[in-house]
Amino acid sequence: MTRVRTWVVAGVGLLALGVGALVWRGAVQRRAWEEERPMLPPPAGARAPGLDARLQSCFERLGAYPPDHAALEEFARLCHANGLLESAVDAYRVLVRLQPADGRWSYMLAVIDAGYGRLPEAITGFRNATRLSPEHVPGWLRLGAALLKADDGAGATAAYEEALRRAPDEPFALLGLARCALREERWTAARGLLQRAVAANPRMAPALHLLATVHERLGSTDSAAAALIRADAAAMEIDPPDPWLDDLYQECYDVYRLRVIAATALAGGNLERALTVCERARSLAPDDARVHWQFGRIHHRVGHYDEARAAYTRAVELDPGDDKALLDLID
Repeated sequence: MTRVRTWVVAGVGLLALGVGALVWRGAVQRRAWEEERPMLPPPAGARAPGLDARLQSCFERLGAYPPDHAALEEFARLCHANGLLESAVDAYRVLVRLQPADGRWSYMLAVIDAGYGRLPEAITGFRNATRLSPEHVPGWLRLGAALLKADDGAGATAAYEEALRRAPDEPFALLGLARCALREERWTAARGLLQRAVAANPRMAPALHLLATVHERLGSTDSAAAALIRADAAAMEIDPPDPWLDDLYQECYDVYRLRVIAATALAGGNLERALTVCERARSLAPDDARVHWQFGRIHHRVGHYDEARAAYTRAVELDPGDDKALLDLID
């Protein structure tokens, strides 16, 4: 009996030690999470009505342990969409650690790093994103652009070629390869790539401007002049379509930022996107004359003249001193 009692006591002691170790480990992990979780950015206030409440809700959910992944994703997207980029970076870094198999977070983090000019960090992030999500063609395009800026022509060429392999005749991949060829003064190769790019997207102004330069360099002055005429009538596409980034505007509460996004889409010829982004701005600020004026401009470009007149009229009603809206209404 004494031996049995001894074994029982020893077993209970070992169990207590195991439970204690688990409790201690859990406490350590919780403290680590409290130190790692992203902090609230400064309040946006009237600049973005409704944003602070959503961020606060996410932050409260992030106070629990284990981490709430959905709350962290929402927090990261909200910060990114509203220009709170350092807070977005903090959140994306945590997501990269918590969800190491998801290429989105390395990609989103790299996009911000590239925007800040942090090329080594951006290249590392884009490489990880393309490794994890090779089907996401914009990742290869952005990797190529970052490598080209970093003066790695061979690496950029490989990235653009991979994008082209996955999306044949992708105009931004062809434009990137043309830039790589121009870097090496391979004028004839660049011309062929640019011609393919504008064949795939006839309104691609950057490719047309480069094509004019190449034609001039090769002595084809008439072709250069024709390319410039086409470029002047074309749209200025800044970035390729990107399903991981393009819907971020849905999380944006900053009306001015939404107006900039809509204006960029309009300049790029993406009229449907311009309308949907401007519609979100109007839903957030229904009494903002500038939003109604912009709505009118977009509808006018689309050819919806009745809708354009109604938008201009509303802009003038809200701000009788708005000369732009009044002139557009008269026209």
